[in-house]
Amino acid sequence: MLSEDTIRRRLAKYQLTSKIPARGPLLTRDHCRSRLTFAQNHVNWRNEDWRRVLFLDESRFCLYHSDRRVQIY
Repeated sequence: MLSEDTIRRRLAKYQLTSKIPARGPLLTRDHCRSRLTFAQNHVNWRNEDWRRVLFLDESRFCLYHSDRRVQIY
């Protein structure tokens, strides 16, 4: 019988690490409408226009406890 640690070591040996499945946000009709309006208003923007925009990464990290997210291999 294989232990959990043995399986983890074998997966790590072949650089197979766990991943969290991707999930997109659930969008309402209002969200979809406002996204479409934004896209239509900015479709002709040049690179110079986009350089003035600040993009933020809003990733979530839990360092000290489990956030109960599913991990897959």
